[in-house]
Amino acid sequence: MTGNVLIVSRYFPPGGGVGAFRSAKFVKYLPEYGWKPYVVSLPHERQKQFVADDVNHNQYASIADIPEERIYVDVPISSIDRSLGDTRRLPILAKKIPELVEEYDIDAVYQTAPPFYSLPAVAWVKRRVDVPYFVDFRDPWYINDDIFSSIKSVKNPIWRWVNQKAEQIVVKYADKVILNTPEMEALYSSTYPEYVDSFTTITNGYDPDDYTVSPSSIDEADETRIIYPGRFRDNTNGLLKALKAVSDSNDITLLHFGDKNRKHTRAFFEQAQRMDLDELIDKRGYADFPTVVKNIKNSDIGLIITRKNDPTHVPAKTYDYIACDIPVLAITPEGGALAQILEPFDHAYTANHDDVTEITSRLEKLLDLAPDELGSDSSRDQYTRKQLTRELTSVFNECR
Repeated sequence: MTGNVLIVSRYFPPGGGVGAFRSAKFVKYLPEYGWKPYVVSLPHERQKQFVADDVNHNQYASIADIPEERIYVDVPISSIDRSLGDTRRLPILAKKIPELVEEYDIDAVYQTAPPFYSLPAVAWVKRRVDVPYFVDFRDPWYINDDIFSSIKSVKNPIWRWVNQKAEQIVVKYADKVILNTPEMEALYSSTYPEYVDSFTTITNGYDPDDYTVSPSSIDEADETRIIYPGRFRDNTNGLLKALKAVSDSNDITLLHFGDKNRKHTRAFFEQAQRMDLDELIDKRGYADFPTVVKNIKNSDIGLIITRKNDPTHVPAKTYDYIACDIPVLAITPEGGALAQILEPFDHAYTANHDDVTEITSRLEKLLDLAPDELGSDSSRDQYTRKQLTRELTSVFNECR
């Protein structure tokens, strides 16, 4: 089955950073399954500005006919305090999307957004045009306060109420709500049992085309390299104690890429120094993606640390390690989304955040076995972006 699909995503290449990856990869592969994508996003030159504190935002969106043609449609918005988030975009999207549906003969609308205020546009759009509408939650919303208890808007009772009502609107009117882990789907299904048939899971993944760089372009190391790209969390004492326990009998290096000045990353380095582990850590700072990929391929273990109390959390680096086929040590809640994703792989090991004995045991096993691959090629293949796009088009086709 073929058709035209409107992809509504605030961020999209060449701007947008990590928030653009999921929708951009869907757009790349949708034509292979008979779907022509049209993209509604901020113009790329404004995407960085949108999240800046000192910018007067007076434009909103562009529509791009991918891949042959790009057409920009500027949509004026008033300058409103950024703390209101996507609420300022909601009426604009609610008005503009039906116009684009008619103009481009759209057969389906797919919308994704950071948390999450523009997504209730689905209610207004569905009243004006008869077209299937799919909403993609990149993260869990506010159905579980415990997961995001540190977020300011969750603590604020007014915003909590607004978010709960907005979430209910989206779940009610969307033809499908797409979640990125089975645990998120289970969470929403238990919270909204009357809409259980509306929920489906499409995980994140990797595009093999992004990982073609050769590891031979950097020097191989004599020691065991453990790589960690990104920010550290505030629950790393167990990891540091495990590193201390194995460092006396193993030559190891923890290779870090990313902003060294983030709060918890800085605290991790300071704690490591107090534990006389500073010499084990190679702080590389920010590097471009190809450089990080080279180093992942040349590392022995990929380290993952999730949010401590969030069983739905699957960091993006998970799929980088799957793509590069390197062994994994994951510090994550038992039975959570990440643990279930890694379970089929031969050389992926998980441990709870505070269980020093368990972390040490898993790390020692990886050091003793010294496997050179993650294993299970068939499990790796299910996370390719092309396969995930095929799953998305199956969802589209079911609702037409």
